Amino acid sequence: MQGEDYQELLNQVNDIVFRMTIQGDLTEVSPSVTRILGYTPADLIGKNITHYLNPASLEKVREEISNKITHPSESSRYELSIQARDGREVICDVNSRLVKRTGQHPEILGIIRDTTERRKMEDLIRASEHKFRDIYENAIEGIFQTSVKGEILSANNSFARMYGYDTPAEFLSQVHDISCIYANLDDRLRILQALSQHNSVQNIHLEVVRRDGEKRWISLNARMVSHPAGHYIEGSVVDITEEVLLKKSLEEKERIYRLLAENVSDVIWTADMNMRVNYISPSVWRLRGYTPEEASLQHLHEVYTPDSIHTLLESRRKGLDDLTTGDHRTDMVQYLELAMYHRDGHVIWTETVISPIRGEDGRPIGVVGSIRDISARKQVELAHQEIETRLSEAQQIAQIGNWEMNRKNGIITCSDEVYRILETTPDAISGTIDSFIAYIHPDDRDEFRCRFFHRIQDSEFRESVYRGVLDSGRIKYLQIRGRSVSKGGDENLIVGTVQDITERMTLEDERKQLIRQIQRNMAELMILNDGIRNPLAIVEAVLEFKPNNCHEEILTQISRIDTMVSQLDKRWAESEKIFSYLQKHYGIS
Repeated sequence: MQGEDYQELLNQVNDIVFRMTIQGDLTEVSPSVTRILGYTPADLIGKNITHYLNPASLEKVREEISNKITHPSESSRYELSIQARDGREVICDVNSRLVKRTGQHPEILGIIRDTTERRKMEDLIRASEHKFRDIYENAIEGIFQTSVKGEILSANNSFARMYGYDTPAEFLSQVHDISCIYANLDDRLRILQALSQHNSVQNIHLEVVRRDGEKRWISLNARMVSHPAGHYIEGSVVDITEEVLLKKSLEEKERIYRLLAENVSDVIWTADMNMRVNYISPSVWRLRGYTPEEASLQHLHEVYTPDSIHTLLESRRKGLDDLTTGDHRTDMVQYLELAMYHRDGHVIWTETVISPIRGEDGRPIGVVGSIRDISARKQVELAHQEIETRLSEAQQIAQIGNWEMNRKNGIITCSDEVYRILETTPDAISGTIDSFIAYIHPDDRDEFRCRFFHRIQDSEFRESVYRGVLDSGRIKYLQIRGRSVSKGGDENLIVGTVQDITERMTLEDERKQLIRQIQRNMAELMILNDGIRNPLAIVEAVLEFKPNNCHEEILTQISRIDTMVSQLDKRWAESEKIFSYLQKHYGIS
């Protein structure tokens, strides 16, 4: 071939044509190297090929050159990874042989083909095949292929284990006809008939028999596949035994639930989200005097009192708000006390429990409720409230409150009147005896602790008066009583009362002051008595002797008497005031 023709050929080939010495120095490279590796022929000629090979490829080239020297007539084909100009690793197929010319050094002539894309495709195919095989072998569903006659062609691990075999090979070696796994052979015939008509079946529930004789339930999906060699069936199965058993259990529970709903004294009902009743148990007759049919047709105002309708609608609104702002799968059970009308017109108090009925997506599609007659309990509660109200009013009138304390842990509870007396709130006392003692005057606290923590024994009442200090700084007099009691086996309880006796103590102080004033007045009256009698005696003596020079002395003594009498009148007026006070407040006559 002439030189020009040879060069034209090199310019046209897609693969890289190269020459190199047995030492690896490139002597010729076709222009296609630029497209494949990014180098120009000038970049490579004179360079050693080892500069462009990774260690594994370098070892391979050296091995091939050695083989060619040993076996010069043989050509070889091998794979290399060559580094492109931009740093990429290019996978190449190399086909080369040793060329010897007379009078010239031996050289290697070869062709390099870029197989990177092909390798990527092969890798993808292998990965896809591996992935498919991995999915096939490890799928949760059992996957199988059978002939129309029932011969088992293939099965994966899940299919084999579903029937009690460790591996597909063990299953295929021992089960030759798919019909033997059916608990009912008619199911096999039914499936074949459906496949012949529709080419596929979906979600067919079948009972099958395992290797150990245990019966299980499966869901079958299968289709008929046409093949040049003949038709065959392929499909998948899922073990739904637990689902079937659960469904049967639910059906049984539903049967029992309906039996209970129709016989229990509580009224069971269901309704849609708009509170339209779609079921109500027969026990509504005992509760309200209506049949279930009559009760289910009644409007809310025929069933509930106005206040209870408001409570029910508010509860429904809150439930809907919770659905829009929270987790719709969270249970939202509501307990309501509602007043209902009986057929004869009287009102029945009921406890109603409402909870949502959920669809498959977990969202409420209705409500279920139970109604229990609590009229008797309500009457007791109302009576108890009335007693509590009267007790609170009595305590408020008497200004006396009660308290209870656990001596062991120091926790104290007080009635509302205690807080009113101390002019504070439950939060301020916070349930501890120390916070209660903080309202006792500092000078009285030690005596209070000693009396009520160390002296109270058995059921003996102890009482004393202490000064209380309010948050405002005002002083009140408190009469505190207490005794030790046993409740529920607890011997550490002290119960007692607190009474505001500030007014009484104030009156007592006034009484004592007035009595002291009376005593002072009486003493002064005695002095006044002597003060009147003595001047009169002097006047009498003077007048007896009638000396003319005594008139001035007489006048002086008379003036003294007048002063004494004025003081006497004043003291009697004070005594009259005291007497009126004693009559008014103490009944002293």
